Amino acid sequence: MYVVGDGIITKDEMLDVVSSIYDMMGRLATPSIDEYTAKDHVEMVFQRMDANKDGVISVEEFMDTCRRVGY
Repeated sequence: MYVVGDGIITKDEMLDVVSSIYDMMGRLATPSIDEYTAKDHVEMVFQRMDANKDGVISVEEFMDTCRRVGY
């Protein structure tokens, strides 16, 4: 995420990271992981974090969400 250094996280950037994490976890993870699981996870994250619904997550949106949910 934040690969380009432009202050935003795109769905493609997040999908690359989430997919890499899932790949490291392996196919034996419980519950099982498939290519759609990563996409679904990214969609859920964007629904929660992309407050202005512009299709990207800004640093401010990321930080606001983390504060709200206690991460």
